[in-house]
Amino acid sequence: MLHRYHQSSEYEKLWQPKANAFYQSKYPECVINRYDSNFIQDIDFQKKDIDLTIVIEDRSIHISEKFRKEDYGDLLIELYSKYPTHQGWMENSHADYLAYYAKDSVYIVDKPLLIKWFEAENFVIKLSTEIENFYSKHIASSARSKIEWTTKNENKIQIDLIQAFNQSGSDQWHTLSLAIAWNDLKNEGLSFKKYKLSNNLS
Repeated sequence: MLHRYHQSSEYEKLWQPKANAFYQSKYPECVINRYDSNFIQDIDFQKKDIDLTIVIEDRSIHISEKFRKEDYGDLLIELYSKYPTHQGWMENSHADYLAYYAKDSVYIVDKPLLIKWFEAENFVIKLSTEIENFYSKHIASSARSKIEWTTKNENKIQIDLIQAFNQSGSDQWHTLSLAIAWNDLKNEGLSFKKYKLSNNLS
């Protein structure tokens, strides 16, 4: 199955008004600054995995946003945005929070704590051989594989290795991600809150 990059990008733009409404419901007086243009100032923020800043009085909160059409009960963490040359959005992130939208819910995650846990687990290095074999086997398609994993805290969890085969015009690339259940992340001590959204986006 081919993943159409531009379709995903347009879907994310459809989410933005709903996301803005959520932030304003929590902080009615806030100012929202989005960095979604091709201007150099916005690109600088994008490179730091910051999609928007919420300004509350004299406090600025940097947020990274991710969007999924369904709530599968897990967090999809991007290992590689383009395998094998570009690591995913956990790399070089300066966001304070991850706002993870999934159908009619949003999960707000402490991003520095998530990064600290992710780096301690050392997924990229420990799974390097398995990822290379998985990629070679599915070089022209999207695919999924289940992995048994024992965390640093001695918790045995099951994670999914997911490859999306992307295309934009003549350009093709592979995105590789790990899907980890929210309950497993909670047992690992990760901090997040779940909120229900109104007016589902179809």
